[in-house]
Amino acid sequence: MDVSIVEYLPQLMSPFDEDMAALIHNQLRANGIRLLLGTKVQGFAQRENGVEIELENKDPLVADMVVLCVGVAPDTAFAKQAGIAVNETGSILVNEKMQTSAQDVYAVGDAVEVKHLVSGNNARISLAGPANKQARIAADNICGKRSVYLGAQGSSVIKLFDMTAAATGLNER
Repeated sequence: MDVSIVEYLPQLMSPFDEDMAALIHNQLRANGIRLLLGTKVQGFAQRENGVEIELENKDPLVADMVVLCVGVAPDTAFAKQAGIAVNETGSILVNEKMQTSAQDVYAVGDAVEVKHLVSGNNARISLAGPANKQARIAADNICGKRSVYLGAQGSSVIKLFDMTAAATGLNER
């Protein structure tokens, strides 16, 4: 299979430091994957021979199949319309019990802002592990069992062919 990854950022896996991401890039290239880093996709067009991917300042690519990954941006407009407190980025504000500013309303996962355990600052950490733990804590509190969420450090693990890469906490940026 001929595979290309087009990434708008200068590196893949933004939670990783640049030097660690370089190892990931090398692993992908060594396995025949073409990387177009720092490249903006401008659009798609159906062609007779496949899908044309229009790139900024580069020749277009033609593919049989495109997998589009655009990141995480929760739609929390409903919360704001309901009078639930959100921050300037739209994340729902919750306390350590995962309660929102509305009585008996809880929120978890990609939509909430939580404490980053390393920096101590509030952050949106869009990962399945923290979301699962938040859901358990919300369920405990809904059922009358006092339980608190202390925060997350943001750990990511990826398996690429015979390489496993992981990052946790903060990166140099």
